[in-house]
Amino acid sequence: MSSWPSWVKICSRGVVLGPLVVGAVLAAGGGLAVVFAQLAGVAAVGAVIALFAVETKGRTLEDLNS
Repeated sequence: MSSWPSWVKICSRGVVLGPLVVGAVLAAGGGLAVVFAQLAGVAAVGAVIALFAVETKGRTLEDLNS
């Protein structure tokens, strides 16, 4: 079992996958405009998720479940 928090694990996957995706797009003939469009798309999805997310700080599982 890992002692790292979940957000660290998730971010570390993004750090690994980001350069791989950028390299694949550039190797496939896509330009920097395509890379920046993908980055903007990921940021937009994150913004939408953040708008609808429920704040859980300081709340118990029982509070969140009801």
